[in-house]
Amino acid sequence: MSTTKPRMGKVMPWVIWSIGAIYVLYQFLLQSSTSVMVPCLMQAFHIQAIGVGVLSSSFFWAYTLCQIPAGIMVDRVGPRKVIIFSIIICVLATIGFGVANDAHRAEAYRILMGFATAPAVAIALYLSAVWFPIKKFALLAGLTEAMGMLGGAIGERFLAQCVGDFGWRPTLFISAAVGIFLLIAAIIFIHDHPVQALQKKRRRQRELTIWAQLKSVIGIAQTWWCGLFAGLLFSIIGGFASLWAVPYVQLEYHVNLSTAALVSAMIFIGTAVGAPTWGWLSDRYGGRRPIMAIGTIMSLISMLLFLYLSHVSLAWMYVLFLTLGFGCAVYVLPFAIVSRIMPLPVKGTAMGFINMLCIVIGAPLLQPISGWLLELHHDGDYHLALSVFPMALALGLLVILFIKPVKAYYN
Repeated sequence: MSTTKPRMGKVMPWVIWSIGAIYVLYQFLLQSSTSVMVPCLMQAFHIQAIGVGVLSSSFFWAYTLCQIPAGIMVDRVGPRKVIIFSIIICVLATIGFGVANDAHRAEAYRILMGFATAPAVAIALYLSAVWFPIKKFALLAGLTEAMGMLGGAIGERFLAQCVGDFGWRPTLFISAAVGIFLLIAAIIFIHDHPVQALQKKRRRQRELTIWAQLKSVIGIAQTWWCGLFAGLLFSIIGGFASLWAVPYVQLEYHVNLSTAALVSAMIFIGTAVGAPTWGWLSDRYGGRRPIMAIGTIMSLISMLLFLYLSHVSLAWMYVLFLTLGFGCAVYVLPFAIVSRIMPLPVKGTAMGFINMLCIVIGAPLLQPISGWLLELHHDGDYHLALSVFPMALALGLLVILFIKPVKAYYN
């Protein structure tokens, strides 16, 4: 057994990581839950499509702005205390959203929910970095994101069923109860670091001010390019799948909510399969940029086909949505690149920074723009409104040219 690990056996690191990854799943479930509640929210709060877009995206305002502070907190305080505080606030915000009686209160609770869950990805990736060898990081990052995508798929299918059976408010209360069970698991099992890694980190941490910690991350151009690429690719998940995919399928194919949610869930399932697959391939063969390009092209072709090719059958929509999700899962690879660049005392900050750029494009920006384009055309032209997403994928291909080979950044 490695001397850098406490005597906790080979299983405990997987248990610790899995709780962090399940929290990512839970966070994705909450952020995408509004996609199956669109008609309910419009009726309950007397709002239109653009209002639903603003309400849904309000989660991401706080979530995005808090990514860097959350990463710094993970580095400074440790993932255990941060995840416990995070889940407590998240549960309370979910309950608050469930009892809100107007759109402004609902937006306030969605903002609080975003604030609370901001550290989720940074915590899970940080635990991956400190409890496992660096050569496994891309695979674990992919598995972490796969858990998140399963949360999105559950949010599309399971929550749609709950909304149909119980209503949207009781569904949120059920979600809060799930968070309480996750809180108990985190209190029992989460540990911050292997012993020697913690001692080494503390020695180096004392040498860094918070500003120096932040500067060491944002001062490297490659972190910006990696984050921009991740954001453009993740916009398919955060901007399209998390809100507009379900109503788009309903309108185009005249199917019920449950069927549309099942079709939309294919994007999350594709990403859940693709993220660890791309991670394993990049760890196995090393060339991350060609893999990023292949995944982006796959997603772009899939989206162009179902948006602009006439008479695509519903059966083929399952395939195209699955392929779209599988391809865009290459957004996990920039996390692996940046993990190679950054030393232990700033890994949490780095993961938070990349995740901030990952989130900022899809939900906060493209969701409201799509809603505005829908409102602009009274006939509900989704083909025009959703054109912003293939544009984002095309731009992602250009960004790859500015990302240098990862081997040049090993330290």
